[in-house]
Amino acid sequence: MLKIFRHLKENDEQAFIPLLVFLELNWVLKSRYDVERQSIIESFLMLLSTEFIKAENHNELKQMLIEARDNNYDLSDFLIAMQCQLENAIPVITFDNKASNHMAFEKIILTNFNSKLMFNVKQTSIQ
Repeated sequence: MLKIFRHLKENDEQAFIPLLVFLELNWVLKSRYDVERQSIIESFLMLLSTEFIKAENHNELKQMLIEARDNNYDLSDFLIAMQCQLENAIPVITFDNKASNHMAFEKIILTNFNSKLMFNVKQTSIQ
């Protein structure tokens, strides 16, 4: 990894990282390696602060990570909300109880009436 960074810096080149890679990397670091959330946030911010790394929605991603320092929402949910907000597609409909407490999300409730699946959207937001 350091070789790649050194090469980019020495040759005045940039690497591009899509948002999906950040989602996947977050999952791998958290699930497979038990890396703590704050460490992931700080590592991502450090990566984004280098001049040879360009991320999809770079500035928005950086701002989202700074905001994530002060809450305990899942980073993947926060990234999804950021992307939807950029597309003016808020609120995000979710089954996730924790995410539904964030103002960018609305919880969807599944109910079963006469063997028919019904969906009810219940808005729950932080004021």
